[in-house]
Amino acid sequence: QLYKAIAKINPLLSGIDTEACQGKIATDSALDKAVQGTLLIQDTQRNLEQIRAINGNMNLLLAKFAQNSQNQSIISESTGKSVHKVVNLANQISEHSSAITESFHQLVSLTQQL
Repeated sequence: QLYKAIAKINPLLSGIDTEACQGKIATDSALDKAVQGTLLIQDTQRNLEQIRAINGNMNLLLAKFAQNSQNQSIISESTGKSVHKVVNLANQISEHSSAITESFHQLVSLTQQL
């Protein structure tokens, strides 16, 4: 009877051993997937940090661009005022030149009369 009982137990033990091996394989596979998932999450976090850094740099560049645009606007306004002053000065010089020319004509006329 002992042999019969052992004969009945051996297949059960073999089945348990097989199931334990399959469970270990499944556990190892799940562990590998968990490690891969963790690595993927870490990689994604690094990428997000890089995106945040790039976004911060872009914001700084946009702020500098806005400041430069404002400075350019001020320079353009100043240049416009300077050009206007030069035009006014040129007009005054033209008027003075005309007055000097008229004076020379009067001088020539007076000299001819003498």
